[in-house]
Formats: sequence, structure tokens, C-alpha cells
Amino acid sequence: MNYDIFRTELRETQDDGDQQTVTLYGVGGEELTRVHRVQPFGLSSHPPVGSHGIGMALHGKRDLVAVLGLEHPQYRPKATQLGGTVLYDMYGSAVSLVQSNMRIVHAQKIEHVCGAATLVMTADGKVKINS
Repeated sequence: MNYDIFRTELRETQDDGDQQTVTLYGVGGEELTRVHRVQPFGLSSHPPVGSHGIGMALHGKRDLVAVLGLEHPQYRPKATQLGGTVLYDMYGSAVSLVQSNMRIVHAQKIEHVCGAATLVMTADGKVKINS
């Protein structure tokens, strides 16, 4: 099977259909539209413009492209410990699993929702429980 593999940069994301599709810059400024962004089950993200990934033209056809990855160098957590995992967004929120610790970070507010009960912690140190 023939694959043309290339580095790409995200220009725009369409996230309202059955599959997330993106518009990418390819080789030499080429624009690729309606490209399927492959994501694993159970995790969905919407990367910021300027994120980088790997494009694959299936059967060597530039009109049959899929993209993997899409990581933004400005927002990527750095120096993650060996064996660690970080779920993060571009606004500074993160859930990290490192060794035996789980850490949840957000600048303004953390909400824990369980059925009809909600626990809210705010940056000013207030804790509120609604049930």
C-alpha cells in the first residue's frame, strides 16, 4: 500500500459532524480541506490553530488524507515525569497522574459533578456543595 506521509499544520477545525474534520497546511503551503482527524475512543479534543501533526495521503492520493496528532508547542505540558500522564487544555487547566498522585489544576473553579450533587471549589478558597 502506498502512503505519502508529511508534516502538517492546523488551520481550522470542524467539530459538528459525525467525524471531526480539519483544514490543514500541507507541503509547500498546500491547503487540504475536510481531512478526517483520527482520535481514540473516549477522548475528544479541539486543538488550537497552529498545532502540528502528521498527515497521511492514503494510496498516495492528496484528496484522501487523514491526520494524526495535532500538538501545539505553546500549550503542551513540558517535563512530564517518566510514566506520567497529563490531560490538559490551552487555558491552563490540567489533570495529571504522576506516580501515586492525582492533581487537578484550574485557575478559577473546579466542579466535581456526581449525579445530582455538585462540589465547587473556587480560586478564592470557597467550597460549595449542592445536592
